[in-house]
Amino acid sequence: MSTLPDRKREARLALLARYSKRPRTALPAVTRPFIVSLTTYGERLKRVHIAIETLLGQTVQPLRLILWIDDSVKDREISTALRRQSRRGLEIRRAPDLGPIPK
Repeated sequence: MSTLPDRKREARLALLARYSKRPRTALPAVTRPFIVSLTTYGERLKRVHIAIETLLGQTVQPLRLILWIDDSVKDREISTALRRQSRRGLEIRRAPDLGPIPK
């Protein structure tokens, strides 16, 4: 069960994800550029914008921020928040569903 401060923080991040226009990638903050690449699927697609917003809010910014989604995801299933984040630097890429892969 989440606490009130957690819910308030999540609500703030959801608002930033949906309405912020501030670009947050490709800022020269470190001497060695780095790329953040993450994957999501299924029900997680509905909430991944919150995790992405925390990455966009960091002091040190990645050169690129890439979200990989299953290639069966329809365009209409991509949330407004993710679409806004893509205008702020998030790259949304598609990949075939290969199932679980052990690390």
